[in-house]
Amino acid sequence: MEYNAFITPSNRRFRFTRVITLIFISLFLNSCLSGNHIEKEIFYIPNGMEGKIFVLFDCEDGKPKKWKDGKRFYEIPFSGVLKTKFKENTGYITFKEESIAYEVDKYREWVEFHYVDDEYNPVRKINYCSLLCI
Repeated sequence: MEYNAFITPSNRRFRFTRVITLIFISLFLNSCLSGNHIEKEIFYIPNGMEGKIFVLFDCEDGKPKKWKDGKRFYEIPFSGVLKTKFKENTGYITFKEESIAYEVDKYREWVEFHYVDDEYNPVRKINYCSLLCI
């Protein structure tokens, strides 16, 4: 076997360290970019209710989890305070287009608000948009 002066133990250590560093950087970037997308939600609000709505998540004495059309389903009581067993819906929504109008329409696909009657049948959809409309 020939001796190669260019491959020394310090070069091998440097190469190994560089490979490990690249692996950690790629794992970190992958976790940041592929992370927590929020789940779609539907809110049923009693007709005529005005004011703020509060949803308290991860409550032991909360209402059981409900789903409608593959979306989280919240039936808000007239008090405006809902306790639910759902975990908090944190994360982000990614938009591929640049226009604000597109972002508003996309947001409305993810979160819907409806006024409902006493039996929780939808009366009308609430045209709502968060800070994206400002």
